[in-house]
Amino acid sequence: MALEDTLGQAADAAATVSHGLEDQGDLEVAEGRLEIIQKDEALRTMLEIGKAAGRVQSAQIFGHVADSIQVSQLRQLKSMHKQAGLSWEQTCNMIGISRRTAERYLSFANELGDDFFGHCAQIGLSVRTMEAARQLPEPVRQALAQGEVVDLETVSKEALTQVIRDLASEHAREKNELEQTLAAERKTGKKTLDKAAELTDQVKSLAAELEAQKEGLPAEDKKALEQLRQVEFSVVAHLVRIKNTLELGDRDPGFIARLMGSLSLIENLAALTAKVVAARVDGQEMDEEAYATAAAGAQADNLDNAAFDQRAAYPGI
Repeated sequence: MALEDTLGQAADAAATVSHGLEDQGDLEVAEGRLEIIQKDEALRTMLEIGKAAGRVQSAQIFGHVADSIQVSQLRQLKSMHKQAGLSWEQTCNMIGISRRTAERYLSFANELGDDFFGHCAQIGLSVRTMEAARQLPEPVRQALAQGEVVDLETVSKEALTQVIRDLASEHAREKNELEQTLAAERKTGKKTLDKAAELTDQVKSLAAELEAQKEGLPAEDKKALEQLRQVEFSVVAHLVRIKNTLELGDRDPGFIARLMGSLSLIENLAALTAKVVAARVDGQEMDEEAYATAAAGAQADNLDNAAFDQRAAYPGI
């Protein structure tokens, strides 16, 4: 049946339906015509697929299957196979390839470009090498496909394979370096956050201690003695532990310097505090110049120890 006759019958059937049907017989006639038209369309599509399959199979006699299949043909067959009542797998079998292979070719063409894929297939580039090219970063992939890396008109299969391998190796190396850099940055970032949290806790502790120091000892003697005993026990216990440490000759000089700085700070601050307390007990104000002289040693130890520890100095000294 000619295409013009088929279209004419379709128009007659559509006109019959649109203007109304006089009886059940007319309806059956119209439905019959539409069924014939649909069968003709399926048959026509099947013939088109058969022709395409024939061209491909004929070309395969003289070359590799990938050489004889154009991506445009695959896309056309994939878009029309349902009209012929065929599955995509059946259509692929008709042209002598598997569905997986057809999908792989379409994927390569979509990401590498039809021209580049066609050229790779023509020179017999392996699927593994084309897969490696597909995995390259998009800018590199585009430059390769557009002939900016090598002359696609003259490059051999071996040369193009080596170029893609080199590009893939470079990409893998850069990716590995980037991952290592990111891992190091994450590790450094965690250390920074931990240090910041530690310093924040120290600042809060020092601020609370400073507020307590402004108030001095509690006015109630019993509470004041409780605080003194707690501090005294802590300080004395630590000093006794230091005094009983026998092996100090081989210790790090930096540690020894910090230890002596701690003892000097405690000694100078205790002497300064004793003078201030004695003057206040006698109802006298301590001379500012004498106070500054006495406080200088304690403050120097305080600053030296803070610099060694890389922290803020103790407040209130």
